Amino acid sequence: MELTSKQMEQQRAAKVDRVMLAVITLLVIISLALAPLYDTWLISLMVGLPVLVFALYVTNQFAGSVLTRNSLAIMSMVMVALQIHQAHGMLEIHFGVFVLLALFSTYLDIKPLLAGAATIAVHHLVFGLLQASNGSVWVFPNPENAIMMFLIHAVYVIFETGFLIYFVMLSRREKYTADELLVISDGLSMSNQHIDLKLRCDDQNIEALSNFNRALSALDETIGQVKDVSRKLLQVS
Repeated sequence: MELTSKQMEQQRAAKVDRVMLAVITLLVIISLALAPLYDTWLISLMVGLPVLVFALYVTNQFAGSVLTRNSLAIMSMVMVALQIHQAHGMLEIHFGVFVLLALFSTYLDIKPLLAGAATIAVHHLVFGLLQASNGSVWVFPNPENAIMMFLIHAVYVIFETGFLIYFVMLSRREKYTADELLVISDGLSMSNQHIDLKLRCDDQNIEALSNFNRALSALDETIGQVKDVSRKLLQVS
């Protein structure tokens, strides 16, 4: 069965979905491991288990969809936010944010990157303000420096997210080119003893694909001319 480039992209996304599901499972386990530090068993179970169940549901029911990749990005950031609270704002736990952003880029789609970055940004801002107001939540180790720490972290998250978006856009364009060439090459050999030179790539203004389409057109035209000459020679003879 011939696949379109969009179907190939969905298949790849479904594979990344399964990886992200494993990551979320690991994050839930880490949350339970952190629970004894400050007796956060209740919140660990109340947040971690629903997140894991939801992640399992969307991965199984909507594998490869935009809904799933965005949901998994948001849920994984929720788990990191939970761990930050459980560790009373330990800065080392914040490293998970940057690791997850890098993992989201493997979708070759900027949407989960934006969803994940927005989720952790809102968390840091809202809960950081609550912590600074003597709320019983933890984002940073020292509540007095919460706003300054938020701004510093925001700069790093914006920088990494921006770089990853640029990387994803470049990689996505290259992957699309490869997928389209694969789809067309499969289509050219689909018919028995017949090559359909009328097939064309959806070039999306990509120079390599446009050049390939022109080459197919030139080849089709040349073969057509050869056929016309052959027919005329046969008629003459």
